[in-house]
Amino acid sequence: MLSVPSTLLRSSFIAAMCEFEELVGTADANGLSAADLSWPDRFETYVRRLAEGSLPWQRTHAGARVRCWWWVNDGEFIGRISLRPDLTPGVPHANHIGYAVRPSHRGRGHASAMLAAVLPEAFRLGIDPVILVCTETNTASRKVIGRNGGHLSVIVDGHCHYRIQR
Repeated sequence: MLSVPSTLLRSSFIAAMCEFEELVGTADANGLSAADLSWPDRFETYVRRLAEGSLPWQRTHAGARVRCWWWVNDGEFIGRISLRPDLTPGVPHANHIGYAVRPSHRGRGHASAMLAAVLPEAFRLGIDPVILVCTETNTASRKVIGRNGGHLSVIVDGHCHYRIQR
């Protein structure tokens, strides 16, 4: 289920960041490594700022706040999803929603469920259509978007641009 980022999930979140680091070489925590986050004060500051929307990347060009949630199952951090209310002009592959599922929990429907849970919030904010972009080779993301009503509008430079309408 969607959850506001919480310090209660510290060990699970850090374990997930270790998985990301092992898979792709970097963590998925605003440039902080799992080792950085192992310091309680750094983790608490990161979570507080993420929840309040005060990290630098959480402000759009127009000043809107990028909202972020964690996907939690049985008290364990599974993934994260963010909602960007507006698209940055001139960014060719800008999208409204970004998500990531920790590697050990992929292929279990979590990404599809996360996207389904956030779409009503996007529509409530007046985002319609919702634009999602993924690489042409990211078949998992393409399936997730399709399961949630996404329609492929164009492929540009190896990026698939989808639209989901209310």
